[in-house]
Amino acid sequence: MLLYNNGRLRNQIDAAWMEYKRTGIQNEVVKRDIALTISNAYLQILLAKEQLRIAQQQLLLTSEQKSNTEKLINAGMLPEGDILDLEAQFFRDEANIISAESVVTNALLNLKFLLDIPGNEAFDILSPTLPEPDPRLIENYNVDQIVAYALEQQPEIRSAEIGRKIAIKNIEIAEAGKYPSISLNGNISTSWSSARQQVDGFNIEGVREIGYLQDFTPVFEPVIIPVLKDVPYFRQLDDNLLQFVGVNMTVPIFNRNAVKTNIAQAKIGLKSAELSQSVAIQNLEQTIRQAYTDALVASKNYQASLKSVESFALAYEFAQKRYNLGVSNALEMLLAQNSLNTAKSQLESNKYQYWFNLKVLDFYLGKPFEI
Repeated sequence: MLLYNNGRLRNQIDAAWMEYKRTGIQNEVVKRDIALTISNAYLQILLAKEQLRIAQQQLLLTSEQKSNTEKLINAGMLPEGDILDLEAQFFRDEANIISAESVVTNALLNLKFLLDIPGNEAFDILSPTLPEPDPRLIENYNVDQIVAYALEQQPEIRSAEIGRKIAIKNIEIAEAGKYPSISLNGNISTSWSSARQQVDGFNIEGVREIGYLQDFTPVFEPVIIPVLKDVPYFRQLDDNLLQFVGVNMTVPIFNRNAVKTNIAQAKIGLKSAELSQSVAIQNLEQTIRQAYTDALVASKNYQASLKSVESFALAYEFAQKRYNLGVSNALEMLLAQNSLNTAKSQLESNKYQYWFNLKVLDFYLGKPFEI
């Protein structure tokens, strides 16, 4: 039994317990990263499906324009060449749908792999109806408050702090090597043998001559034969019981500077842990501030996309009217239509990106990553 070693054993237990806690916290870091990765993959599927929907609407619109143009050509109101651009656009729209379907398939496959779902298993997601985000939502976030909260709650920071405390314990453990250690020693033992016997009585089996008197008279003695029996098990244990109690003290005198080296290494470990903690704090703050900047940029891009779609919608409406009146050709109308669809596609991309950036900020505020 160890009586004294300058707290070395206690510090070793404390360090091992803190290492166990840190392992659990590192699992939280992995879970958080997985959650962010899966959430991003989910949003990519939503975006891909929205792009597919826009492509399908584009094909439907082109098909209607092609049908109307054919009627106008048959009525002699438009030249036959006007249908060519629309037919080319129709085939381009079909190709765009195929491409969009491929993007959806790949996005679903990516999420299946992240969720460890077999590639050949049928899989799809529920698509919630996301409201149009308010570009001013970003104004509700204070990046300094987010950083302050995250520095107290995020698992990588707690893990780095525990690592620093473990390093301090390691120094105390190494320092204990300079001091004596005292231990209490005790021992109790016994034994048993199947060969051990004891005398249980005597038998006289005749006499024997052992000598002569002066007159040559023979002298006899009885022949005594002992009767033996096995010694009982528990009696042997009592008879053979040995006990020992002692105190042992070990005093370090010369160990080729091993203790000094261990202390120096432990101090280097503390510096390394402090540096890792500082790097973790800087990385987290940089990540959050970058996420906030991304959200600001996404908000502005979303606002610009809203205005862009509005402008291109008016331009397309005007181009369609000109085409129906016969004052412009199909190419001009198709250019306006493609510009509008491109703007709509960019709007959806910016919308989902804006939602994701806001959800990342919510995540660092300790809110569940939900849509």
